[in-house]
Amino acid sequence: MSLPKYVLLRGQTYYVRRPIPSEVQPAYPGRQKQIWRSLGTTVRREAEARSHAVLAEIERDFEGKRRMLRADDVERTFLASGAFDAALNDHAAVAGKLMTGQGYAFRPATPEEQEAVELALRTGMVQPRPITRSEAVARIDSDLATLDYEAATASLVTALDEDGEPIFGNIPDRYVPALMAKVQELAEAERRSLEATKAIIASSTETAASEAAGPVAEDSLTALSELWKRHRNPAKSSQADMRTAIKRFKAVNGPLMYRQVTDEHARRFKADLLGDAALKNATRQKLWGMLRALLNVAVDDALLESNPFIRVKMTLADDSERRSVLTTDDLEALFAKLRGREEEWWITRIGLYSGARLAEICQLAKDDFVTVAGVPAFHIRADAEAGTSVKTRSSIRLVPVHRQLIADGLLEWVQARKAERLFSMSGAVASKRLARVFDGAGLGDDKVFHSLRHTFKGAARRQMGEEWHDRLTGHASKSVGQDYGDYDLRTLKEKIDQIAFGTEAPVPVREVMQAS
Repeated sequence: MSLPKYVLLRGQTYYVRRPIPSEVQPAYPGRQKQIWRSLGTTVRREAEARSHAVLAEIERDFEGKRRMLRADDVERTFLASGAFDAALNDHAAVAGKLMTGQGYAFRPATPEEQEAVELALRTGMVQPRPITRSEAVARIDSDLATLDYEAATASLVTALDEDGEPIFGNIPDRYVPALMAKVQELAEAERRSLEATKAIIASSTETAASEAAGPVAEDSLTALSELWKRHRNPAKSSQADMRTAIKRFKAVNGPLMYRQVTDEHARRFKADLLGDAALKNATRQKLWGMLRALLNVAVDDALLESNPFIRVKMTLADDSERRSVLTTDDLEALFAKLRGREEEWWITRIGLYSGARLAEICQLAKDDFVTVAGVPAFHIRADAEAGTSVKTRSSIRLVPVHRQLIADGLLEWVQARKAERLFSMSGAVASKRLARVFDGAGLGDDKVFHSLRHTFKGAARRQMGEEWHDRLTGHASKSVGQDYGDYDLRTLKEKIDQIAFGTEAPVPVREVMQAS
């Protein structure tokens, strides 16, 4: 029987000789190339039995060295990053108002800049840039202590009169309480800023390294997002939105643990969203809402006492209607372009007359078309086995089939389909194909498939109350897909049939799908 790999007989004693992987050699003295461990036996069978535990211990040591090196890499990257520079600038902005503070020496890029930095350091105009996190944190702690002292000793008293009563200079006594309250308010704002900067700089190196290249720290925002997914079962698009929101939050505030997030971090994130002119309000609200929902999960599980994204408000005007709706001429041009493209024609037709999202339409199956109380409808729902999902819980719904879709022959087309799934393409594939169709129809860059949903929503608002059109488009505050009574569904059918766009044909238009 052969010995396990790396077990060798050296003299009369068995040893483990394990080469050190090249990526961890820098963590060993002198870039050591191999490890020798005695198994303490001259007996082959005993050597084989002992070798497994020794090899496992060596592998654990390798993994520990890998983690250490990853942490060192992340630490060096952070200390040389714009995020660290921004945090130092934020600190200097507050420290400059205190007795302690100068700015930090910037990193020179040219010999002239180097000379200017050396002069500023010699004359005390700036202080050296910290070379470690701990050094930067120590400076902030010192300024926090100074701020505490200032806040505790702040006074408007200039002298005492003969009776020992305070004299407030030329300030009327009635203004003193309000002025002192304002002083404490300003001091508290400076404290919040310093604490937020400290949290960014002091975020543990191990946490940053684990999030960058190893297992996710259990109290990181990324780990919390996994809990959010288990609790909420969000659609893939929402999961992508959550990843985007977390990434942006980290870019603004650093790799914080969710227990470290404060009101000040929420304010910074809010300022970043509002300051990005490229973002629409709908996108700002989505990213803000993602962080609010994420920390709500921690509150719901008693991991946090309260949610900073609820205490800090961000109210935005609804600019979703800025997305261009489709005119009658647009629709005529679009459907003319879709002639001969059967699946794309039906997808677009359903989108216009239901307001459904593209992904919701592309996942429809024959079984999703049902008749309830004499009303033909299709069921938008999540089914893990069938591989279907919805954006939110309220997206689960029954949508009555519009009279024009019935006139088009949709129900007959559904029954004639051989495959269970109605459409052979995913939402992503359909999006690319239809983007080319919309471009080819000459509708303009701001008119895309999602414009159909806005076009439907606008038409629905003119025909029915908010409760009804929210049910049709899945914007209700709770899942209503299973809650329709016969009356509700019949009423929805009556209301959706009132929606028109000026292109409705008086006879079935199934032949439009034939290539001209």
